[in-house]
Amino acid sequence: HAGKAHAPRHGLPRLLGLLEGMGAEERPKLVRGDNAYGNDVVMSALEAIGQDYLFKLKQTRGVKTLIARQWRREEWRDVGAGLEAAQADLQLTGWARARRVIVIRRTIRGDLVASQRRAARGAQGRQQSLSFAQGTQGLRLYEYDVLVTNTELPIESIAWLYRDRADCENGFDELKNQWGWGG
Repeated sequence: HAGKAHAPRHGLPRLLGLLEGMGAEERPKLVRGDNAYGNDVVMSALEAIGQDYLFKLKQTRGVKTLIARQWRREEWRDVGAGLEAAQADLQLTGWARARRVIVIRRTIRGDLVASQRRAARGAQGRQQSLSFAQGTQGLRLYEYDVLVTNTELPIESIAWLYRDRADCENGFDELKNQWGWGG
């Protein structure tokens, strides 16, 4: 496909054809993808052929509501490397059914800096302004990822499987960009 035809909707028919053409013993254990794949069309298609998946979700309003709900329940489990995770069932608007989601959080440590671009007086360009966060003692800041899956794997395994996805993608990125094989 052309460079602008890279979304899951363009690749889904080929992915399904590839998976359906494989015997059960040849299929991958899991299809992993970023938040572009975490939609009902892709998940329903994979569920229909019995293929397990693990995708990241965009932090939409419904996902943020889930994060807040999980926060209040305080059912977080240590999954290693400074990560904590909790699981729930979630049905977002546009989804045909509820699905298993894993919320992963990591405490942000160290000095924080906020960046903002402002129009400079009398200058043509924009000037960057940095602010150092002060008085964060006693304040805990977190970053979150929310994953959706149809597997029954334990949440510790799910967290590591998604994290390892980046390692796989780095090889493809280097082939395409550093070696010039991407055109």
